[in-house]
Amino acid sequence: MHTSTPVEIKRGMVDRFGGAVDPVTLNTVAEIAPIFRRNALNIMFAMREALAQRDRDRLRLAAHTMKGTSGNLGLLRLANMCQAVEDLAEEDAFAAAALELRNIAAEFRQVQQVLEELDCDERRGHFFQGIEQTEYL
Repeated sequence: MHTSTPVEIKRGMVDRFGGAVDPVTLNTVAEIAPIFRRNALNIMFAMREALAQRDRDRLRLAAHTMKGTSGNLGLLRLANMCQAVEDLAEEDAFAAAALELRNIAAEFRQVQQVLEELDCDERRGHFFQGIEQTEYL
């Protein structure tokens, strides 16, 4: 399983908030990141619990919630993976959903590592270093 690189994760965030690599985007991400991290941990737990209980409706709902939460921060790979679990839950494909949930957990760990950079004021100013501004026509 390939997880997103830090640059891919940050690029998604920049694109989600208009493509500008500037203090406004950085502050927006810095404000949303702790909320995402807290909510995502709870949703990940809910997905694991629903899977263990083979509860398709709760699994589908948790995956749908995580998809939206991830998409709101520009984490498109994570959102797409959650869509896959949502679809698998609809089909009662619990074994395949369990495999995809492992992939989601790996991607989520990568995202958490990237977001931890925002916890340190010294590193926060360099968060988008190497990310080019997107030019929209």
